[in-house]
Amino acid sequence: MNFVLERPTERPSYNTGNFSLVAGGPLFQLLRRARLEDDAAQLIRRRIVAFVVLTWVPLLVAAAAEGLAWDGRVAVPFLRDAAVHARLLAALPLLIVAELVVHMRIRDVVAQFLERDLIAEADMGRFEGAIHSAMRLRNSVTAEVLMIVLVYGIAISGIWRQYIGLEAAT
Repeated sequence: MNFVLERPTERPSYNTGNFSLVAGGPLFQLLRRARLEDDAAQLIRRRIVAFVVLTWVPLLVAAAAEGLAWDGRVAVPFLRDAAVHARLLAALPLLIVAELVVHMRIRDVVAQFLERDLIAEADMGRFEGAIHSAMRLRNSVTAEVLMIVLVYGIAISGIWRQYIGLEAAT
């Protein structure tokens, strides 16, 4: 009698349906409370308008109040500063749209690992561990605070201005 162990044709289904790198964490919860985010990440227009209002409009108001919006004592007046407009009116909305694209695609990508049998049964525990670890890190207040401190630390320390920023006052 020969016994042949056959590999099952169907893998057990693992719950990857709730995996998202976007929908979770302290910032996500803050955006939800402000009604700028929902579970499906579909409030994109509202979020883009809110971020433009919070970033570009105060600069316009401050520049106008100082008399630096049209002409002034600076090399590049605010309304002629293409770099600011490119960052805040083009790049920022594109980053918000990219967040939605990542949110919509990441579940499919994770599911493809399982459907295409790319993860060996012996490694399935590690795969699930990696998913849970990513979700834990996504929800970490400490991780978000460290990223904010790092970004503002670089900006305040002058590294940005010394190595990356322009020499002209705007």
